[in-house]
Amino acid sequence: MSNLFKAEHPFSNYWTHQGGLLEVIGVLPSREQADILVSKYFHAVDPVYPMIHRETFENDYNHFWVLTPTERTATDASLVALIFVMLAMGTQFVDLPSMKEKEQTAEFYVSASHQALRMFSYLGRPSMRSTQTMVLITYFLMNDNHASDAWAFAGILQRQAYALGLNRDPSTIQPNAHPLEMQQRRKVWQAVFIQDTFLSVIIKLPPTVTHNDVRIEDLLETEDSSFEHGATDTSFMRSMWTLASVVQDQHEEMACDIRATLEAAHEAIASFFLFHTIFDGEAGVWFHFQHRAFSEALMIADLVKNKPPESTMDSVYVQGKTDLIKMVGMMQMNSEHDIVARTRMGVLSSYL
Repeated sequence: MSNLFKAEHPFSNYWTHQGGLLEVIGVLPSREQADILVSKYFHAVDPVYPMIHRETFENDYNHFWVLTPTERTATDASLVALIFVMLAMGTQFVDLPSMKEKEQTAEFYVSASHQALRMFSYLGRPSMRSTQTMVLITYFLMNDNHASDAWAFAGILQRQAYALGLNRDPSTIQPNAHPLEMQQRRKVWQAVFIQDTFLSVIIKLPPTVTHNDVRIEDLLETEDSSFEHGATDTSFMRSMWTLASVVQDQHEEMACDIRATLEAAHEAIASFFLFHTIFDGEAGVWFHFQHRAFSEALMIADLVKNKPPESTMDSVYVQGKTDLIKMVGMMQMNSEHDIVARTRMGVLSSYL
């Protein structure tokens, strides 16, 4: 399985053996810059993975910044890891002088996040915070076109989630826990479950997160002010959970209806075009669906190219070619500064 489209190691090594957590904390940006990036994270990324209770995080985050440099080195390394991956994700949604600088800065922050996880000894100490961090690192790797690295890293994440018992309904294994803690466990499991499903779709390999007794109905809607996310987020999570369950339950051996496939692909890619038109730059947050839209376009391209001779003027094939041309046009607009868009444009153009 090859990477899409980067071959280098996903975590660049800037760290010395003796540096420890102090070395990682030492590369934090200023408080003002960090606040901007964290705000960007909650604006652009949190809606996709609404698993971090913002009030709790901000209390820990604000406390961290008032510590002295010496006190910070004794702080929970998993908190440092979470802050850095949020900075990395936020960097992808701010304006910097060049795309190259944005990419390098974001990759530097995610390397710092991974190093902080190592200082936390995350492989042998699974925790809610380290699991949240790993979900976001996996998402970053997907965004950064390290899809096969994301798949491999997610395998560790999924086992950590199982080790924490997140796949079990918290009312069963922790019946006396606070409702907020139960809700957070369900949200983190939901993020792991959905991420695994979409990675499976992108990589075209079987899903791994298949054993759980957490129910959609257990994602509660509550008026308790201690919950950050309201009914809208709960409805979104339930919808995504249902979609992921449908994808995981699909049978591999199904008769192929080419006309229905092209019609369904047209509806899917048309929704992507509409979303991209409405939100323009902010559409970048939905990286799962950017990858999926390319996959849809690739499938359309293959079916259109190999259509029966008598189907040349068939409307479903004509519509498919129109969708393909539009997708190539979108890739072309970004191809000058985006190597992934340029590569995808070349792949799709070869079918025209």
